[in-house]
This record gives sequence, structure tokens and C-alpha cells, in this order.
Amino acid sequence: MVNGSLKKMQIVNVNFVTKRQSTDCFHHKIVNLKSRLGKL
Repeated sequence: MVNGSLKKMQIVNVNFVTKRQSTDCFHHKIVNLKSRLGKL
């Protein structure tokens, strides 16, 4: 029983981390675009 909930927690944790990474990547792209526009 405990083992199953631990696995669930791990899956949720992984999903959370990948979501954060994708949002960070998206934010990074926006920052890059803004800096490029600023240079023009």
C-alpha cells in the first residue's frame, strides 16, 4: 500500500519537474526574443 502511494508521488513529482522545465524554457525564449528586439 505504502509502496503504491510512493510510486504515485514519484510520478507526480516527475510531472511537476517537467512542467517547470518547459515553462522555464518558454520564459527563456521570451527573454531571448525581447533582448533581440531591444538590439534592433
